[in-house]
Amino acid sequence: MNRRALLFSLLLSACAPRAPSLDAGADASADASADAGNGNPHCVDGAPSVAYPPEPHEIIDNAVLPDLAFDDGAGGSVRLSQFFEPCAPRPKFLLIRQLAAWGGPSQWHARNTARVVRELGPGTAVLDLLALGRDNLPATAVELRAWTERFAPVVGQRVALDPDYRLRSLYIGLRQLPILVAVDVRTMRASRVLIGQDQHAVDEAFARVVARAEGRPAPPHQEHALHALSDDQWDMLRMMTLPTARPPSPSNRYADDPRAARLGQQLFEDASFSAGGVSCASCHQSSREFTDARPVGLGVAFARGGRNTPTVRFGQHTRWLFWDGRADSLWSQALGPVENPVEMRSTRLHAAHTIAARYRAEYEAVFGALPELSDAGRFPLEGKPGDPAWEAMAEADRLAINRVFANFGKAIEAYERTLVFAPSAVDRYAMGDESALTTEQKAGLHHFFANGCAQCHHGPMLTDDSFHNIAMPSGQQDMSADRGWIDGIAQVRDNPFNAAGVFSDAPTDRAHLDRLPMVAPERALGLMHTPGLRGVARTGPWGHGGRFTRLSDVVLHYASERLRSEVSPRAGEEDLHLGSFHSDAQTIRELALFLEAL
Repeated sequence: MNRRALLFSLLLSACAPRAPSLDAGADASADASADAGNGNPHCVDGAPSVAYPPEPHEIIDNAVLPDLAFDDGAGGSVRLSQFFEPCAPRPKFLLIRQLAAWGGPSQWHARNTARVVRELGPGTAVLDLLALGRDNLPATAVELRAWTERFAPVVGQRVALDPDYRLRSLYIGLRQLPILVAVDVRTMRASRVLIGQDQHAVDEAFARVVARAEGRPAPPHQEHALHALSDDQWDMLRMMTLPTARPPSPSNRYADDPRAARLGQQLFEDASFSAGGVSCASCHQSSREFTDARPVGLGVAFARGGRNTPTVRFGQHTRWLFWDGRADSLWSQALGPVENPVEMRSTRLHAAHTIAARYRAEYEAVFGALPELSDAGRFPLEGKPGDPAWEAMAEADRLAINRVFANFGKAIEAYERTLVFAPSAVDRYAMGDESALTTEQKAGLHHFFANGCAQCHHGPMLTDDSFHNIAMPSGQQDMSADRGWIDGIAQVRDNPFNAAGVFSDAPTDRAHLDRLPMVAPERALGLMHTPGLRGVARTGPWGHGGRFTRLSDVVLHYASERLRSEVSPRAGEEDLHLGSFHSDAQTIRELALFLEAL
């Protein structure tokens, strides 16, 4: 058996449920003899004989780990040798967790550290390694501070950066986070590696590790009902329920003004803002879950876009808008289609003149007086940045038009924030209604967690609000690969209408932009924003290229690495955390039925 096959076999056996008849009592006694009965050669006369166990070192289950060093984000470092205690009087453990800030299970583990380490016993130390930030880019000191502020460490817990992802070699077949490594600090040997396991399996595995170290028989395997959810899964499911309040919109002081919402609905539905009979409502149709039911958007003169039209119903809960994340607020997003040559093919000057001609009273009741636009010499009927007419205008006049244009978007955001719908069957099930889901949908919910869907689809909107490359087929008209977030990073930074710009009502609220790199890394190539799954059954076709017409085909794409490998053209590398899972017809059907229940 080659080394890779051996490692895969070890991990599968480590992660597989064990029947009571496979109690490892004999193995535990033998291992305990090595760990405890014969003493520790690294402890001589009650003092450490070495600073760290000598080689061989390897990042693998049951091997002595290298003395890795990690940046603590504050100018210092955390080394594994700092946890080495060869003379500890009793078994003592270090729990290393590889995490991603966007991951649902990673966030649960960070929120429940004490619960996670309970089975490893008192004195357990924790080292959390943040590999990826909220936007699925290598973690930085800024990201680490934000993570630490959100999930305050407990006593004995350290957090550090690992943007090089040095534990990724443990990914063999299973690709779910967090990676958990239980390390015996007397030997610095990885006593157990767990990947993508639910908390029931983690508890049992850690209990066996401690029993082996203490020379006790392993506890019996605990059977759980088929498709039963574990404690962590139930917690995450309850956190997926529909929120009762709208999130704030600091950059738009009019976001919850009913007058702005009424005006916004009129602007949303009015095709006179375009160059040819297209309104926001043309692509975001209320009868179709505020999508257009087309593979890609259709604009002025039947011009075809290159991406599927996302729903705007839950845009208020989203940090990044558009598939490539090039807008950071709903009001900023609403401005983009107006001047897009494939969508509305209009200009901000035309929008301002249309507001003055059709909605002056409604606009001024909310935003104050419009500029005096009757002087066509100062305010041409058409124009946007780059057009000669626009560039010839005085700076103050351009600023005035930009302000009207920003308010156009803010009114539309106010309207879109009123779009809600009733709780789903899954919401009702999470709140205790056992009859809300069918047997097949409950099985699909189990698959949703077991197969890693909840890594990216979690929280009230069932999205991590991050970016991933999942090898979805492109919708570009020239059949080219879609570059995605690598271009969106630059566009959102440079957009004068971003949430930290001069037209924002909270320009100092820029932490989300400060986390972005000044130059987009190559890793961002091909990453696309994770869509929320609320109402997903009514938002097809699916994928940023709109190439899937059945939910079951979307599920099969996620399940099959072979199918993804056949997609061409494609930009960038497939996400590391996108594994494969059972693609039998029953599993695919049950998952699709669960998605319908959302």
